[in-house]
Formats: sequence, structure tokens, C-alpha cells
Amino acid sequence: MIFIFDLDGTLIETTELHCETFVSAFRDFGKEVPAGDIRALIGKSGPDIARELGARNPEEVFERKVEKFMARIDEVKELDGASEVLRELKSRGHKVCIATASNKRMTEAVIDRFGWEIDMVVTADDVVHSKPAPDTLNTILSRFGGEAVFVGDSKYDREMAGRAGIPPLIIGREIQSLRDILKL
Repeated sequence: MIFIFDLDGTLIETTELHCETFVSAFRDFGKEVPAGDIRALIGKSGPDIARELGARNPEEVFERKVEKFMARIDEVKELDGASEVLRELKSRGHKVCIATASNKRMTEAVIDRFGWEIDMVVTADDVVHSKPAPDTLNTILSRFGGEAVFVGDSKYDREMAGRAGIPPLIIGREIQSLRDILKL
């Protein structure tokens, strides 16, 4: 079985950190954006968020946001059970992958921070179309094939899994916590 995980909001808690660093990045470019507007779009790629919030230079705003996020990487907290669940799934012989709308730099920093052993990581940097498009999931499925599930936390995750044709396990819906995966 292939267990594919979203990153932000699924394995790590970064919503407020993403909001704060986006607000600051927008401010650096002379635009005030309420954190609530950003929060409503969390789950999409950073450049898409910047674009949807009216940045004239979405790639530059996002790159500034990444710099601010990376400066605070030590504040990232893993969600309860994340490392335990990933280790246990690997010990049972499953493939463990990450498909995220985050960029490669932030994703690799998080994986290194927690010492996770991941079989494949696909980020927004690796595909033409990010979440909710199924490209990140399809990239993983084309490499490994076989039965898969996608674990996420947002409506964009559900939509992406549906478009890729794999069952979603959405935290707060199909499962209540990451540890519930170990009971499947």
C-alpha cells in the first residue's frame, strides 16, 4: 500500500506561521492583506495564494514569504503522532510519500528537521499544476503503482484525491487523528 500524505495541516502545524510570513511578505511589497484572507486559501500553492490575493508580482512575494518562513523553521511543530505513524507504516512495509503544495525548499527543511524517512516527495515545484490538480499524486502513482490512499486535511486535498482516483482520508472526516491510520 502507498500512503501519500499532505504536509501542512496533516503532518505539521504551520497555518499561523504561513499566514504571518505571507502577511509580512505582502507588507514588504506595500500591500496589506488580512491573515484571514490567507488562511482561507491555505492548501493551495504559495504562488497561487499570492496571485489570488492580488499580488502584481506573485513569484517575488512568494519568494520573500519563503525566506521569512525559513528563518522561522525551528517554530514548525509536527502534529501529534506524525513521526510515530510514518515510522510504523514504513516498518509494516508500506511506501510513505508526501504530495504537497509547499515548495521543495520548505518541504525538505521540514523532513530534515524531523528526520522522516520518505520514499518519494513531490512538491509544487515538481509539477505544472499544483493542488487541487492531481499532478503531485499522479507523479507518485506513476512511479510506484498499486493501491494508494491520500491523507490530508482540506477541501483541496479531497478534491485532488478525487481527481487522481484514490480514496482520501481527511483528518476530521474519515479519520480523527493520524494514529487512526494504524488501525486500517
